[in-house]
Amino acid sequence: MDNAAQNPWALFESIPEMVVVVDLGGEILYSNAHSQDLLGWAPSELVGQPIEVLVPPSLHDMHRTHRKTYNHSPKARPMGSGLLLRALHRDGREVPVEIALSPLEGEIAATVATLRDVTERLETSAQLLEARTRLEVLDDRDRIARELHDSVIQRLFAAGLHLQASTDRPDTTERVSAVVDEIDDAIREIRGVIFTLQRPSHLDSGLAEALRSSVNEASRVLGHRPTLKVAGILSTVPEELSTELLTVLREALMNVAKHARATRTEVSVEVGTDSVTLVVADDGVGLASNLGQSGGLGLRNITERAALLGGQATFSLRNPVGTEVRWTVPRLIATEL
Repeated sequence: MDNAAQNPWALFESIPEMVVVVDLGGEILYSNAHSQDLLGWAPSELVGQPIEVLVPPSLHDMHRTHRKTYNHSPKARPMGSGLLLRALHRDGREVPVEIALSPLEGEIAATVATLRDVTERLETSAQLLEARTRLEVLDDRDRIARELHDSVIQRLFAAGLHLQASTDRPDTTERVSAVVDEIDDAIREIRGVIFTLQRPSHLDSGLAEALRSSVNEASRVLGHRPTLKVAGILSTVPEELSTELLTVLREALMNVAKHARATRTEVSVEVGTDSVTLVVADDGVGLASNLGQSGGLGLRNITERAALLGGQATFSLRNPVGTEVRWTVPRLIATEL
């Protein structure tokens, strides 16, 4: 009883969030110790100051209006009532908070405000939204790829068969053959688009299985099955880096299919202590014209992905023929993505 008489706010000391008591004129009568943790103010520094010291300057007028309205008809307002509010830290930055209000009746007419920092919650929500958006984009890419495969390729293939059946007439043979060749080229191009649109598969089963799957899928656009060699422990490659590695592999294989006219393609992945290296080599000629800084979009994508991860990509001619794409990045860069 004596302690309550000396400190009528003692009950608020045990609350695990910041609590301030404000009179009807807006003067701070009390603050618990959590004001130091949340907004950088010691309780003794706040007592006697106007509540606006904790409100961003741009919101002062609005806050005074709301305070007068609340004092006219006070009622409890719980946290999480749909209001995203901001409090002013002593160092001048704004802190996103939830605020619960409760009128205090008795000898002193005042309002008890409880403040909770929601910075981490907002950051988590933003990360979840970004992840959801990325998944939606990937789902859209898979849907487009499926539709291209199930509809467009089948229709083109059927059209090619019909045209081939018409080549018996001498006057149309050459023209129809040219159209059939165009359709075949279109089918190969669409298969290449499908290959690059689809997300790397089987990553849930591990990087080794995903690499084998990507190599097998590439055989449809290359016309031959690439060889695959692996050195090092693939399980030590973080998932984020594995996804980047598979994306670059598919990009490099697609470039071979589009430009190299290769009959053999070799893929190797080496996991070292500090780095991961992907090499895609072919025996064709197509990439040679794209070497250098003015290379095609695929090569630029490969180079930019390496740079963003703190690594590098090189493109060189092989002896006697062919091109080699070498992509090397730090093994542990994914921990910072």
